[in-house]
Amino acid sequence: MKFVFRNFPLSEMHEYALSAAIGAEAASFQDKFWEIYDAIYENQRNLGELYLFELAEKIGLNMEKFKSDIQKSGADR
Repeated sequence: MKFVFRNFPLSEMHEYALSAAIGAEAASFQDKFWEIYDAIYENQRNLGELYLFELAEKIGLNMEKFKSDIQKSGADR
């Protein structure tokens, strides 16, 4: 059995919903999707593009890879 999670960012409800979805997808390439998903959810009131990078660093992501993967993921949208 395979569990698939789809992001449907509600950009009209939160200014950074799309950025958060792209960041979560980028984190998934380092097997940290659920860690960043939880961190984003718990900190959604503070969320901003710079704060997303702080969360990524806190959960131990390779930041160079994360930034590169955000560029790749964001280009697909």
